[in-house]
Amino acid sequence: MSAENQGAHSSSDRNAPPFRAGALSPEEIRGECPQFRILIIGKANAGKTTILRKVCNAKPDAKPIIYDAKGNEVVQEVSPEPTKSFESLFKFLRRRKGRSGDALVPSTDAPNNSTDVLNPSTERGKHDIEYQLTYAGSNFIFHDSRGIESGSEDELKIVKEFIQKREQLVDLKDQLHVIWYCVPMDDHRPISGAEKAFFSLGTGRVPVVLIFTKFDALELKCYSELREQGKSHEEASIQAPGLANDTFQDKYLPRVQRAKFPPKTYVCLSGLDKEDNQCSELSEKTMNILDDDILINLFVSTQQNNLDLCIKQSIKYVWKTEALSQMLLVYQIIAVFPNFWYSQEVCG
Repeated sequence: MSAENQGAHSSSDRNAPPFRAGALSPEEIRGECPQFRILIIGKANAGKTTILRKVCNAKPDAKPIIYDAKGNEVVQEVSPEPTKSFESLFKFLRRRKGRSGDALVPSTDAPNNSTDVLNPSTERGKHDIEYQLTYAGSNFIFHDSRGIESGSEDELKIVKEFIQKREQLVDLKDQLHVIWYCVPMDDHRPISGAEKAFFSLGTGRVPVVLIFTKFDALELKCYSELREQGKSHEEASIQAPGLANDTFQDKYLPRVQRAKFPPKTYVCLSGLDKEDNQCSELSEKTMNILDDDILINLFVSTQQNNLDLCIKQSIKYVWKTEALSQMLLVYQIIAVFPNFWYSQEVCG
């Protein structure tokens, strides 16, 4: 199974206004479109809030700033719901070095992540996909869909109409640029009717990244299965990650890759409760599926969790736009650094 599905999640409708093309500088791009707009879809407790905080480089206790469709700030309560930290529990079990009685039950030694839910209102009627969410100092704009519960036709219709509406807008700053669809792997049915319903729709020019959150929960499940098969604690701890990956590739991933409009790429995220986990792979995967230079530069300059992307994109931009003599000077200057490398992918 390949690491990515190269088929774009798109519809046959090409009448939508195209993204502007042209050799605009990063400064000109930010002047025309100062914000990168993302629709994030997923159930409550799917890890959405944590992901958004990390890509915005916000502190763990930072509260989102919410605006309505007209740009008025909305005073809403963000109600965190605690969730087990599966990676912390898994690593806790691995550290036990085969102690007796290592039953797989939540331990008080494993911390809870109490900031894992994006939920501006717990009351069903007050949630609005048109609300715009961001964090202080960030140029991301997020729209939150709580998830298409069990393939609900009402929720699916709201999401579909929102995507189509944004697709028809002329200004790049108002268009939807990317969709992040979150699937928590601690759910007893990660791929359900909701995902099947969504991936039977087209999203026009807007690419979709499928994010499998809490992947460590699948590792924990595989660990339990190996222990039931008679494996020792150490054996199960070593084999569980590989078994989890095989299970994912064979059982879960094909269900979405066979869909009418599969995601353009996917990423598996673990350990979201760890401060040093900045979801850098998500940023890289998102950048790689963008097929417009303006959007690529906009996204790279907006994200704050992957410095490598900024370095690579800046070199690539200069290489494409500056004279050869200037690039040779740049090459000679940076070649003395021990971590410098020449990449045809970056510089070609």
